[in-house]
Amino acid sequence: MKTTGYMLLIALLLVSCGGRKETFPSSPVDEGVVHGIGYIEPVGEVRRLAFQTEGTSTQCAVKVGEKVKRGTVLMRLDDQEEQAALVSAESALHLAQAELSQLKAWINPERLKAQAALVCAAKAEADFAEKEFKRQNTMLDTPGAISQGDREKAEMQMLSKRAMSRQAEAELAHLRSFVRAEDIAVAMARGKHAETLITAAKARLSNATLLAPCDGEVLEILQREGDMASPSAGPVLIFADVSKLRVRAEFDETYALRLKEGQAATIITHDESHRSLKGRVVFVKSVMGKKTVFSHSSKERKDLDIREVLIDLDSSQPLPVGLEVDVKVGAGAP
Repeated sequence: MKTTGYMLLIALLLVSCGGRKETFPSSPVDEGVVHGIGYIEPVGEVRRLAFQTEGTSTQCAVKVGEKVKRGTVLMRLDDQEEQAALVSAESALHLAQAELSQLKAWINPERLKAQAALVCAAKAEADFAEKEFKRQNTMLDTPGAISQGDREKAEMQMLSKRAMSRQAEAELAHLRSFVRAEDIAVAMARGKHAETLITAAKARLSNATLLAPCDGEVLEILQREGDMASPSAGPVLIFADVSKLRVRAEFDETYALRLKEGQAATIITHDESHRSLKGRVVFVKSVMGKKTVFSHSSKERKDLDIREVLIDLDSSQPLPVGLEVDVKVGAGAP
């Protein structure tokens, strides 16, 4: 019975001592050195990309881990309706432009100028004929000065020139009013409306295509082809520029005042290699916060506030985003 009891006690002790091995202790033991825990993240923003319109996903053009250039197509929605709307709007614009061109072609400035000159000439001839008629009419009282036939001929000439002047004026008015200003305004309005429809259709087409916002890597694909997407449905893809990485670390509030920008840092990865990296503190948050990274140690306190720092790595390392690390800061951080 005693042997069995000892074996049970040993088993319980082994279980209580189990769990992840901590590379650094949870509190500083070296003078001037502070220990914390953090994770690898890109220096740039991790972007959770979402579509700005509703639709069905028809194409995912990238794979997880694929590195792409800015502007590369990442994912597309079904855009057949938007394509049809764009074609229809462009056709309406071409029709409105053709109508406006035809209306303007009927207004020939040179012809208007020539007709205006004819009006002036016809009016001058009519005025001259009227003066000539009046002159001959006064000469009837002088015997032998003019015959009745000459007077009648002058009168007919005057009436004829007046009629020709009125006809020239009527033709000029017809040319000026043949194309009404209202007709031109309507054609121009149709063109403006078509341009508005084209702009709207292109915007919807643009929203149906998800492009890489910068050079970077596809970290995760959250939606498959055939799924419905919308702004309210959330992101469909996680993307970031991972060409430069850093560490976001948290330190116990007890040692918050020891943290300063420019301090040397040593980072140890949590994977089996326990790779050691060097870095330097570039930012110390000015307000305290709640703990978000945990070591899963039985001794760890989760109710303490923490102070957050950012650490730039001295050299570029191919590390996965989100990898947890232990961090040692201060006094050369050996």
